[in-house]
Amino acid sequence: GTIPREALQADPAQRLALLTAYEALEMAGFIPDSTPSTQKNRVGVFYGMTSDDYREINSGQDIDTYFIPGGNRAFTPGRINYYFKFSGPSVSVDTACSSSLAAIHVACNSLWRNECDSAVAGGVNILTNPDNHAGLDRGHFLSRTGNCNT
Repeated sequence: GTIPREALQADPAQRLALLTAYEALEMAGFIPDSTPSTQKNRVGVFYGMTSDDYREINSGQDIDTYFIPGGNRAFTPGRINYYFKFSGPSVSVDTACSSSLAAIHVACNSLWRNECDSAVAGGVNILTNPDNHAGLDRGHFLSRTGNCNT
């Protein structure tokens, strides 16, 4: 599990990733080690994330042992693997807006190449720093209507 001091420094996106992974496994009826394809060493975790803004905006506060693993997107799949005691592939994907889709693509390829038998794949993005949103808006990366145009 996660100790309270560690949880305090965890990016909300990491917490959301852990929650969504838990919900996905629960909804799938996943029971670890119940079949050959659910062996913990054959489960891979693939998550797309594109921002470390939580770490950036909180960089001046109580930096300790948990600051980097709690705030760096590269640690998110590993946190899920650690929590569920999975030891298959653990992959963080950052391809900007397509990170979640790219993570699912990487998971499918890992399944096809027999690198894992089951995969948890998805993505999460929580923009907590208004500077990132302002920069995306000024660069015309955001829709004026709020609709997705891709």
